[in-house]
Amino acid sequence: ADNILTMGLWNADHLITANGSGNVGIGTTGVISNRRLRVWSDTDTYAQIETSNAGADTWVYFRNAGDNDTSTDFRMGRSNLGLFILGAGNGTTHMAVTSAGKVGIGTTNPGPRLEVRGAAQTSGTNLKHHITVTDNVTAYNGYPASGIAFAGNYNVTPSQVEFAGILGKKQN
Repeated sequence: ADNILTMGLWNADHLITANGSGNVGIGTTGVISNRRLRVWSDTDTYAQIETSNAGADTWVYFRNAGDNDTSTDFRMGRSNLGLFILGAGNGTTHMAVTSAGKVGIGTTNPGPRLEVRGAAQTSGTNLKHHITVTDNVTAYNGYPASGIAFAGNYNVTPSQVEFAGILGKKQN
């Protein structure tokens, strides 16, 4: 039989249960053998990871120690700049979401709602791939439009230049 440790309040529900295999249940006595941690509630449930240091990040890290390769591990969390980050265990950022809901893939500072940046072209022009999808007009008698714009940074010029696009426009 499993050895079980239960912590709770006298005459109250169990708060934490751990079995002899190291599996832990929070809010339940039903520890599941193939899960190390089970959090259960009959209402909305969430886990909170918190720091009191304004300069620190908070992360959940997914690691397979068997391959000893941090580039294949994953992490997600909040950076000290207020970004939600998905990335590799070695610190590479793959995607960032700002507090305004803007999503950057290949960038941590997206300008439009969705910004995708890729690696430089092999031709040496420092051209980066960029996707922008927008709809800025909401008035009934306006002309709502959405599209994909292709833009790039050229050499040392810091501003982006749009050089092609696909636009869908509806006239009312």
